[in-house]
Amino acid sequence: MFANGLEAFQAWSHKGGKAVSFADARQVEALIDRKIKEALASQLPNLQPTPAPEAEAPPPTAGTKRCKRGHAPYPQAKAECPQCVRERKLAYRRRQADKRRGEIPA
Repeated sequence: MFANGLEAFQAWSHKGGKAVSFADARQVEALIDRKIKEALASQLPNLQPTPAPEAEAPPPTAGTKRCKRGHAPYPQAKAECPQCVRERKLAYRRRQADKRRGEIPA
């Protein structure tokens, strides 16, 4: 019948007399969601939405280590977390660049 909620909203708005020339798809979807929630809440007042479970980091698999800073698990063969290595090198390069520009006294 209707390809999306925007077309349905525009068709519905013509029934009321005054036509809507422009409606944002996100606004229409939010309106539809709100109306559906209100309808369900009035029909099922005792139903409580269940909270979403908190996302946890996946447990390290065999042969991996976990970073102390909370980065993703990395292979045991590596001496240090790859993300920590990148961050440390980037900080070093920034300090060296600041030193070359004279922003940090040597």
